[in-house]
Amino acid sequence: MDKCTEIISKLQDSLKDLDYVHAMWLEGSVAQGFGDEYSDIDVWFEVDPDKIDKTYELIKTSLEQIGPIDLEYEVFKDNDQRHIIYHIEGTTEFLTIDVNVQPFPGKSGFDKGIDIIDVVFNKDAELKFYDSKAADFDEAKSKERILHYYKAMRPLVIKNIRRGKPIEAKIYYDHIIGMAVKFLRRKSGLDAKLEYGNKHIYRDLDEKHIMDIEGFIFVMPEELESKLDEMDDWLKEL
Repeated sequence: MDKCTEIISKLQDSLKDLDYVHAMWLEGSVAQGFGDEYSDIDVWFEVDPDKIDKTYELIKTSLEQIGPIDLEYEVFKDNDQRHIIYHIEGTTEFLTIDVNVQPFPGKSGFDKGIDIIDVVFNKDAELKFYDSKAADFDEAKSKERILHYYKAMRPLVIKNIRRGKPIEAKIYYDHIIGMAVKFLRRKSGLDAKLEYGNKHIYRDLDEKHIMDIEGFIFVMPEELESKLDEMDDWLKEL
């Protein structure tokens, strides 16, 4: 049994029979079939609201049965969710355990076309799957908007380069690329992922666009200005 499977099994065995734990599921690359030696574990639990802290105590105890915990970082805690990242000493640095616990009954809505989860167990939680409706997409108007945005950002890139402020120039330069990525996602019907930025870009876009975007992103500061004309032509051809 590999470590990833061992960790998931340990958490499942430790929590599935507790009456206040209603569901456990996996998200991320492991659930979506993209898991490899660099994958972390994205695991979710839905529990009675007054048992969230108790659940984390049991999660930590369960993980310590596999090995000492050398990382425990709380990402956030509020009334709707608590999120802690763990790592077990001796496992690969990439195998962090990203644990989210939300109160029952939760607001668990999943887009059928975007969100792929692997339900480990579910007693009575409402894990709702829905078909997202793409917004009306006028490709010509969207293309025109990108080109206008490019024209607005272009001088901001150039003047910051010439003022010796390459970090600020790169901010505006990256904004242009971000608009293009959003356009390509909308063109592919991935409206639900418009705010993903460059996350999942290798899954969502075709190889030609990926190669083009890499060519714009991986440049030295002194190349930014010269890349703008090339970017202009690229945007017109999207």
